[in-house]
Amino acid sequence: MNDQMARQASIKRILKYDYSAGIMTWILIVVPFVFAIFGFLFIYMASQRHLQKDLAGMKEEMSAVGIAVIILIFLATIPLLFWRIRSLKKIVEEGTLTWGIITSIYFSHRKGRGCVEYRYKYQTRTATSRNYVWQKAGVKEWRQGQEVLVAVDPANPTRALIASLYLTEESFAEALAARLANLSEQL
Repeated sequence: MNDQMARQASIKRILKYDYSAGIMTWILIVVPFVFAIFGFLFIYMASQRHLQKDLAGMKEEMSAVGIAVIILIFLATIPLLFWRIRSLKKIVEEGTLTWGIITSIYFSHRKGRGCVEYRYKYQTRTATSRNYVWQKAGVKEWRQGQEVLVAVDPANPTRALIASLYLTEESFAEALAARLANLSEQL
């Protein structure tokens, strides 16, 4: 496949479809709200006279531990999310593009997540990989046997991503046009 085009991954699409990046984003959004809710709840309980005696001993200890845990989770998630986005962007933008076939697809109906397993050929080897994704429009319609655009990490050919999930619309359109041109040349 012609791999000379300038590809661009979409951060919005990474956050929308990648399960790990989505969970980290969720943590960054939800943790401050949880912190606020528990803070208001604790202030309310501390203001009730009949609860003040019970809370007196543990108020400072609970507050310090709770705040420390929430801050640590929040601060640890930020660099992990940036690392995840950077890693996915690097593979999608700089990896070798090829076409693969979905060999298995599964969605957990209760949790909204799924796993797409696919087979692709890189150089002379056939490899299998999988992506954990959110069950979103576009992905839900995929079926076993469907062809997908795959970006392979040349440094580790067993590591690949479904590039069509993360590419901008323009980059995917260029890849699709290159695929159609290649198919027409073969005919």
